[in-house]
Amino acid sequence: MEKFVSKYLKGDYVIWFILFALCVFSIVEMFSASSSLVRSGKYMAPVMEHTAFLIVGIVLTFGAHLLPTLYVRLLAYPLLALSIVLLILTPFIGPLINGAHRWIVILGIQFQPSELAKLSLIIVSADLLSRIKNRETDEKKYFWWLMGLTGIVCALILVGGNLSTAIFLAFVVLVMCFISKTSWKRIFTVVAAVVAIAALTFVMPAKYLPSRYGVWANRLHTFFETPDTVRAKSDAPKYLIYDVREKDESQRKKNAQSIYGKIAIARGAKYGLFPGFGVFPGNSEMRNSLPQAYNDSIFAIIVEETGLIGALIVISLYLALLFRAGQITMKSPQVFPALLVIGLVLVIVVQAFISMGVVAGLGPVTGLPLPLISSGGTSIVVTCLYFGIILGITNELKQPQQTDSNPVEQTPETPMPIVELDEL
Repeated sequence: MEKFVSKYLKGDYVIWFILFALCVFSIVEMFSASSSLVRSGKYMAPVMEHTAFLIVGIVLTFGAHLLPTLYVRLLAYPLLALSIVLLILTPFIGPLINGAHRWIVILGIQFQPSELAKLSLIIVSADLLSRIKNRETDEKKYFWWLMGLTGIVCALILVGGNLSTAIFLAFVVLVMCFISKTSWKRIFTVVAAVVAIAALTFVMPAKYLPSRYGVWANRLHTFFETPDTVRAKSDAPKYLIYDVREKDESQRKKNAQSIYGKIAIARGAKYGLFPGFGVFPGNSEMRNSLPQAYNDSIFAIIVEETGLIGALIVISLYLALLFRAGQITMKSPQVFPALLVIGLVLVIVVQAFISMGVVAGLGPVTGLPLPLISSGGTSIVVTCLYFGIILGITNELKQPQQTDSNPVEQTPETPMPIVELDEL
């Protein structure tokens, strides 16, 4: 077994362990969370489909981790161009699902072009930022090229009705710019421009806004409309405020994901054979009441069935991935691999904590899945590609360093020591 692992599984073993651990956790929890997807007595069909996507993802991880970083760098630009074309076509030929055009069907295969756009844009971002050698000239050119590409991709994702993904992707790119020591002035200019554009939406006529603008506004309103806010508008006692809100059918439906998610978390923390250990896998009661229990809200099912212990394990896996990425970045002698690793890991980890935070009621509903655990073929496959690229970089770091003829990859030379005259 040890020979097999050392021969075929290259790269960092810690990252391999995190990948397999998340996959196992995903299969176990999907067995319970996908009960609402069962049709005609085929109880195992959703789990088997989910497992098939994970297997395909693992195979792609294996192939990607053997791909040299140079090829990853070269393939990113045509992949980004393809993603932009698919994002343009999606609102016209993609199916309307839950009021949004996020998917496209080609040769019977349904996938989300936004996932391909995220992957390619992160690679291109790492490439452009690694080309900055002179802060006076290179930064101005490559930074604004990157902001232009990011703006195009995020705008197309936004038109497709996916605000959370657009904001999330732009945030990761800006963090990568910050890590690469891009000028604060330029980053602030971009952020100020985005805030100004967002402010304009409050005064623009509705016909000029995306069709899902009302959904986004309602989610923000629902999140900030807490019982304390309602109580401030009334002199009624606290228990009556809660009673009225819970008996209001329309309000309950609007807040279903938040309400049932908190109930699931409370059950996981309180009930079971031992407090904090949950009701054990397969015993969830909220899986049939919680909207998107198998997707956006799966973390609530994890906490209900495995308690705080299971929640801490999942959180620890994502934090370990982030910590390991930091170590890899510090060891990398070149800029591009370091930026690429930190960018890909940020996509995984930040998305994971946003998804878990929404379930815990710390933010408005976003629709972002829990990476590698939530259902969704495109998300699973592309996330596995993230892992494959990261593992490929760690594999190259293990090999003896070779001289790179590419001037982009050359690290600054060590200056000659100053010799005093009296030492001659």
